[in-house]
Amino acid sequence: MGLDLDSLFIKHLQEDTAIGAIVDDRIYDTSIELPDSELDNVPLPYIIVSLDGVRNGDSGKDFEAEGDEDLVDISIDVVASTREQLADLAQLVRTCIFAEVGHPDVSWSDFNEYPTQYDFNASAIQYDPTKPCYWQTLSYHCTVNR
Repeated sequence: MGLDLDSLFIKHLQEDTAIGAIVDDRIYDTSIELPDSELDNVPLPYIIVSLDGVRNGDSGKDFEAEGDEDLVDISIDVVASTREQLADLAQLVRTCIFAEVGHPDVSWSDFNEYPTQYDFNASAIQYDPTKPCYWQTLSYHCTVNR
């Protein structure tokens, strides 16, 4: 599951009605495809979800194959036109991931699709005067069953 964990995050963000009311369909996987070559910027606000890497957990000194757990890094860039809108949207994203990914209400057969645990951190808030926009990266360091 580790190699496709970003799709699980995107699925739950897309299903969240409060997030959808703010970003519409502007939730992207890894990068943004601009629909028009003349368009300089994607309309605000939007979200980009990226799989930042996967590494296998320790397999132990007596066993040289892969271990049973993967460590997966997911980042979510939240971009908005105002500082207040960024704070509101970032909190909605964090709440959604906590509820839907961190504490899933799924059948036992689907449980292996979800992280067994994760650590969360957020970057400093940035401002880009050329767009103009505010953005923040929410990072999830997940443990999943291989």
